[in-house]
Formats: sequence, C-alpha cells, structure tokens
Amino acid sequence: VKYAKLVDDNDSFNGVFVNQNDAYRLLKDIGFNKEICSNTNIYSYNKLAYLNNKNNYNYTLAPIELDLKNIKDVECYDSLVMMYGKAPLMQSANCILKTKDLCAKYSKYDNNSFVYMKDRLKVSFPVRLRCSDYLCFNTIYNSKPNSLHKYYNTLKNAGFNRFYFRFTDESMTELHSILSYFKDILSGIDKNPEFDYTNGHIKGGIL
Repeated sequence: VKYAKLVDDNDSFNGVFVNQNDAYRLLKDIGFNKEICSNTNIYSYNKLAYLNNKNNYNYTLAPIELDLKNIKDVECYDSLVMMYGKAPLMQSANCILKTKDLCAKYSKYDNNSFVYMKDRLKVSFPVRLRCSDYLCFNTIYNSKPNSLHKYYNTLKNAGFNRFYFRFTDESMTELHSILSYFKDILSGIDKNPEFDYTNGHIKGGIL
C-alpha cells in the first residue's frame, strides 16, 4: 500500500503491474488512480478469462506459454505480447542464499540483487533475490531470453499492436545493444541478433 501511494503521487509512473487479482482489488479499495496491468501470472489462457481480465484491467499481458494459434483462438488482440525477455521459470521459497548460510538482508547482496545457479550442463540461470522483513523468496529466470523478432510481422498481421520488453539482469551495454537491434527490426531492417535467444512457445505452446 505504501509503494502504491508513492507511485500514484509520482508523475514518472504511468501505473503498475499486479501478479494477483486480490492485489487489483486492494489497489481499487485504496483509491489507486493510475493504470493497472495484469501480469502473466494472472490466468488468461482462454477467451472467457481474457475477457474478464480485459473488463478489469487497463492492459493485459498475453500468456507467454501460448503459441500463435492459441493466441488467435483467445482473440487477445488488445494484450501486450512479450517481444523480448527472460521468462520466469519458478518462484522459490527456498532461498538459494540460505543454502550457503547467507542472507540478502545481512550480506553484500541487497534486495532485488541477482545471483546465478548452474545446472548439470553448466548452463547459468539468473536468480533474483526478493527479500524483505515480510517476504523472502527467489525468482528463477530462463538462461536465454525469449525473442520474437522473427514473428514481429506475423503478429502485426494477426492484429497485435502492443509489445513489451522484460529486462532482468542485462548490463547497460547489453540494454543499449538490444534496444538498438529492435529499433532496426521494428523499422523493417532484417538482421540477425548478436545475443543468444529462444523462440519460447510461439511455435509450440503448452496446450
């Protein structure tokens, strides 16, 4: 509630993303006046759920697990599609710092810092620490970002006009390079990216 009021009073913010429907209700109850956008956590995998969310939220995010056919079936053309970003894979209450006898509240790591974990194939996954006096959990992200640069024209022709970028642990140099690349892509310049990526579920969804 405290941070919502800070956002509401600050002209630098257009609104907020919420991960749960009860957060939307809470914002409405306290008189939040700015835009409220549903995050991908909120269920919108079918037309009925999408229409319900559309009636409540200023904007909705298209589920990143759906493929092109599923997205068209849901008819969520007003939704924002993630053009680039590392997909969150898991929310974990098992803090990986605590397994090393550390804590973000009492070490060099601060709240919202990134650490990395490697699997048996030595693939590195970014982990965002979310620690406070009230909550302590980790968000584990995919090692590679989803990038739909190859499908931009297909999505546009299908009726999608709103896209967003989800940046996580990119450096400022990487950030400028990625934005410069997509500026060219959106201007009609066909070129290959310098970053490694995955197409996500756009060709083969989970349903």
